[in-house]
Amino acid sequence: MKVNLKFLLNAIGGILALFGVLFVAIKFNDYASEIDSSIFEYKIWVIVLLLSFLYATISILLAVAWHKILIYFDVYTDKIVFIRIYGISQLAKYIPGNIFHLVGRQALGMAEGLPGKALAKSALWEISLISISGATFVILIVSLFIDAHIFSFTFILYFLLVFLLAKIIKQHLSSDIASAFILQTLFLFFSGMIFVVILAYITNDPIASHLVFTICGAYVFAWLLGLITPGAPAGLGIREMVLIFLLGNIIEPADLLVAILFSRVVTVIGDMLFFSASSMLSQKNADPPPCE
Repeated sequence: MKVNLKFLLNAIGGILALFGVLFVAIKFNDYASEIDSSIFEYKIWVIVLLLSFLYATISILLAVAWHKILIYFDVYTDKIVFIRIYGISQLAKYIPGNIFHLVGRQALGMAEGLPGKALAKSALWEISLISISGATFVILIVSLFIDAHIFSFTFILYFLLVFLLAKIIKQHLSSDIASAFILQTLFLFFSGMIFVVILAYITNDPIASHLVFTICGAYVFAWLLGLITPGAPAGLGIREMVLIFLLGNIIEPADLLVAILFSRVVTVIGDMLFFSASSMLSQKNADPPPCE
């Protein structure tokens, strides 16, 4: 009897996600006594809320990138429509399976009268582009395994690579696809920097300059592995496990675990804010203009 490949991949991804969650839970238990309980006072929640609003704001970059991809497929409509569809569907990424936000986007787009074939193609291009963008951040974590002093070189190499890829994409595809790539890269970069800010607050010490972009790169790489793991809702468990593996030797384990926890809270609240704003935007657009 043939085993459904999609089901098998989702099952494996789900098991990996569950393993990741259990791994993080065990680590929390191991270092619970070292976690300063005062860190959970109101100040951190104010920072979490502010960063959540920032995360919701930068999520618009992904919606505009999707808009650019659809323009490449000759799909034109109001940019607000794309942001609305993207924001409403994005919350579905937390459903086990890791694809339901794409399915929701397809359904909502077709309900708006957008061509189904172009929507399906845009989903593949979006995932492919952001995966390429995320993969470029690997350069920033090379110093974790070779020599911390080469961070300046990896930083310059990273930006040269992004510039070169954007130029190649523009020449061989279109300026719209190149713009989508840049927008996705900016989103990932700011997401990584949000994690750096959280970590800096948790550790209560300035993060060394040579570690800022390395930590950012580690966060994005962990995010990428969570993205491509089928069955892991929003990379749950995968992202956290990879971050512990990459940064466990340079950041105090207790501080790292708390930062990982709060970074997940920020992304969840940020996605909820983005969803809420998009829903209100949808309602506003749905209301007919008053008759005079």
